[in-house]
Formats: sequence, C-alpha cells, structure tokens
Amino acid sequence: MTKTKVVHIISGLENGGAEGVLFRLIDSSVNNNELIEHVVVSLSGSGVYGARLKDKGIKLYCLNMAKSLSSIYSFYVLMRILKRENPDVAQTWMYHADLIGGIAAKLVGIKNVLWNIRHSDLNSKHSSKTTVALAKLSALLSYFIPRKIITCAEKAKDVHIALGYKADKFVIINNGYDLSRFRKKLPSKRVFSGPVRIGTVARFNHQKGHDVLLKAVGEIAKGNSIELVLIGNGMSMKNQLLRELIPNSLLGHVECLGPVENIESVMHTLDIHVLPSIAGEGFPNVVAEAMACGVPCIVTDVGDSAFIVGQSGWVVQPNSIEQLINALEAAINEIKFEPDSWLKRAALSASRIEHNFDLGRMRKLYEKHWFGS
Repeated sequence: MTKTKVVHIISGLENGGAEGVLFRLIDSSVNNNELIEHVVVSLSGSGVYGARLKDKGIKLYCLNMAKSLSSIYSFYVLMRILKRENPDVAQTWMYHADLIGGIAAKLVGIKNVLWNIRHSDLNSKHSSKTTVALAKLSALLSYFIPRKIITCAEKAKDVHIALGYKADKFVIINNGYDLSRFRKKLPSKRVFSGPVRIGTVARFNHQKGHDVLLKAVGEIAKGNSIELVLIGNGMSMKNQLLRELIPNSLLGHVECLGPVENIESVMHTLDIHVLPSIAGEGFPNVVAEAMACGVPCIVTDVGDSAFIVGQSGWVVQPNSIEQLINALEAAINEIKFEPDSWLKRAALSASRIEHNFDLGRMRKLYEKHWFGS
C-alpha cells in the first residue's frame, strides 16, 4: 500500500520545545500509523534529535543554513529536496522554517503546506528584531502560503491574529506527552520530614526569570528547609552570571544539574516545580511534564502556563517576587501541615495532563489536519 509522505521542515533540532514535540509526534506516528512516511529537513544541523530520528528510520537532511537568510544555495538545495521527495504534506516548524520552507514548498508546487507557530509573545523588549521582522513578513504571506496554521497555545493564536495573520487558518493543537514515561505510583501517605525540594527546568536566559526565582526562594529559605534544583542549559556553578544571582541564604542549598535528558528522573524527586518566566513561553513542556509526574506547579501567567496548570497549582504575575513568595509559602505550608491535601493536588496535576494532553490525541489531530479539508 502506498504511504502518504509528510516532510517536516524545522529551524533546527537542538533540545527545545518544538523539537521535542516534532520528535514525539513522529515517534508516535511510526509506532501507530504505518501508512505515513516522515522526512525531516533541518535548516541548520542535526542537533540533539538528529541521531534519535535516524534511529527511528527517519530520513534526515541538514542544510546548515545561516539564520541571516543569506544562503541562497541552501535554499536551492531545499527546493531540490522537496521536489525529489514530492511530499503530500509540507509541515513547517517555527518562523524561519515557516517562511523559508513555506516559500520553497510553494515554488516547487506543493499545495498542502501547514505552518507551526510556537511563540506567544512578540514584545520587542523580549524578542529579537529578526524574530519580530520574520513574524510580520509571515503575517502577510499567511494569506497565500499555508493551508492551515497550527499553534499549541491560545495566546499564540491571539497574538498572531493581532499581528495580521489570517485568522480563519488557525488550528490549536495542544502538546501531547507519552504518559508512560512520567507515571509513577503516588504514595497513599507521605511524611515530609526533610527539606522541601523546589525545582525549575529552564535554560539560563533573562526571559526565564531566574533572578525573580532566586530572590523569592532566598526569602523562603530564611524560615524553611529548602533544596533548590536548577536544570537546563547554563544551569552550572561555572556560570558566573548565575552564581551572582544566588543570595547568601541559599548558598549550600542549590543544586545545578545542567541539561538532563531523562527529565522525569529528576521530576520524580521534586515536591514543587516553578516556572518563573517573564516572557517567551508558548506551551511550556516542562510544566506539563512535571504535572504528569505528579509534581504540583507554580507558574507565571505567560503563554499557556495558566491553562496547563488549571486548578491544580498556583498562577502568579511575571516579575512579581511578592506573589511568588506567597505562592511558595502556600505550597510549603500545605506540604508540611496538610499532606493529604497535597497528595490530592499531586493526583489532580497528573490526571489533568492525562485527560487533556495525551500524545495519541495530539498525533490524531495533526493527522486530521494534514489530510483534512
């Protein structure tokens, strides 16, 4: 039986949210739908996910194209790849790929082009001039190039419609997760006798709000036994900028792990996960992953973080040290003095992800829109 071919064009394959979603999507499809063939084109290198895709038998092209859009030859190579592969669907991921991949696909005659937008905040204060310019140019081309525009976040849809994107082309598909990775048996009774373990998974970047987090946890640590676990690129004591942010009250109580491949192995050791971002989030995977492990979350109201958490955790305003302190105090008090309530909160966190953000559901929605009207 002839397979339907989908070519994915993505800016790169490093360890990021969109890259992780692409890999999970293809992995699920390979395991559940033998009638679809996937091909991946990275505009840059093979990154973290290249080898994993090849292990799954996925054909991979890496163009090493400069983000300055100056590589005319690489664009020509992309067109040749698309013409040779002759896919039924061209699915692009993120601004650079939406623009470059979308134009290349149209020029070689591919009609079924779908874009994928991951940003939910295009504030010039937090986004580069290049990113904002690409988004504005893409807004004009959204009327002509994509058949559909997929986004993972309600806020992302609203932001881009306000920017001028064609409103009736948007489809929201929430990120999905292989829940078998994250499930664990929640204890029926737990005594919190040791330090409360607070974790944050986020690369070192001003948009992630580490300065606010460290100030808030520093205050909390003055009256509580705390362990703070920092995970992500740049999360190392060798990072002088990070070390300068750590208050004296936390010295000796911060564990920096850097990037971690099997994030669930760390999530399962945490009592609370905090994502203190001030900008730049779409649908943050780490919040859903923590909740899937039964770890309640405190998040800032950035991107779709509040939507993911629902009633299972706490939502505070970005850049508010006071609100973050209050949320941490409420969580710690519940851990210490209301353990039964805390266990119910942990179970609610896990069940919310299971019922709303399952990987199979995400895959089926992508397939529906790839091959639907």
